[in-house]
Amino acid sequence: MSRSISKMAVVLVTVLCIIMASTFSASSSTTGNHNVLLENGSVQLGGENRSTGSTATQTVSSGQYFIKNKSSGKYLTYSGVNVAQYSRSNATTMQQQRWNVVYTGNGYYYLEPMNNVGYRLDINNAADYNGTNVGIHPKNGNAAQKYQILSCGNGSYRLVPACSTTRVVEVSGASTDEGANVQIWEYVGQSQQQWIFESASSEPYHAYEWSWVFEEGKYTHITSGYHTTERPDHHGIDLTENPSEDAEDIDGANILSPTSGQVMAIYPNHYSGGHTVVIQTDNYTTDGEPIRVAFLHMKSGSCPFDDEDEEEEEEEEVFVTAGTVVGQVGSTGESSGPHLHLSTFGSPTANWANETNAINPQRFFKYVSFTGDRSIALSYPIEEELQ
Repeated sequence: MSRSISKMAVVLVTVLCIIMASTFSASSSTTGNHNVLLENGSVQLGGENRSTGSTATQTVSSGQYFIKNKSSGKYLTYSGVNVAQYSRSNATTMQQQRWNVVYTGNGYYYLEPMNNVGYRLDINNAADYNGTNVGIHPKNGNAAQKYQILSCGNGSYRLVPACSTTRVVEVSGASTDEGANVQIWEYVGQSQQQWIFESASSEPYHAYEWSWVFEEGKYTHITSGYHTTERPDHHGIDLTENPSEDAEDIDGANILSPTSGQVMAIYPNHYSGGHTVVIQTDNYTTDGEPIRVAFLHMKSGSCPFDDEDEEEEEEEEVFVTAGTVVGQVGSTGESSGPHLHLSTFGSPTANWANETNAINPQRFFKYVSFTGDRSIALSYPIEEELQ
């Protein structure tokens, strides 16, 4: 009898241990992972953005923005390496308020000051506590420079740094003062923690909605920018593949017209530009000049409109639409390797960009996230921005 009771006791104790172990395991698993369901349908797991069935998506299009605080109405502004809020007051301040918002995938963005190439919005020391300062620091790609931009549901967004996923970028003390500092703080839904993204649409050339000159947004890496400090006489941008091991070679890639227009010139073998095509678009500069776009260094004979075997008394006019293939990337003329030199300029007669008529090609492509070498300033018409 006693032996039977003893066996039953052992069985009961074993069952209880199993139940307790199972309960403890489930509890510790849930607590240890710190899973938090976000309103965009993703899950924060261990500080990383994990999807609950689908990949995290963009909430804001890549592009150039002024970022305004919902509470104060003042703008995210860098001064030196610190970031504070200021009103949009003059041309210099405005240049310090323009941000390039770059989507990096998996729900994260970089915020790069347009007037300080090589820097990004950064959480000081990647810290995870209230009151940590926000500034700009050289690009390094770590968690202190990556942000989720999550909708607050009222036309504003909160900026959640990857290094501190429960905190957001805010104006210190909900201040409305000029120069009030910007920091991170636990998100409590207050308006000083919410930001409105205003497109830099005072840029007039965005209105033309040009499509990209390559398929599927490829080859957006700039190896030599427009009017840079190193090359102030470079009146265009040189485009190639991104520098990674699995990058698709640009050599031979089809080049597409970004808009409609007329082919004005084809140079089979220009001494500098190599095989070059010039198109006069159906668009105009702010001064009323027709805008021309030139494609340089293409593969010899790759332009479909250049039939050297065809002899005609009068040249036929050739018109193109957005997406028309105008040639292939090559390395003809004065070129150190396969790339596309793209230039845009205003002129009814000239076929080359120069000091007086050149326009930075980046200004036409609102939704293209360029990487690499950029001009320090994009030559925006400041007078229009201040209106």
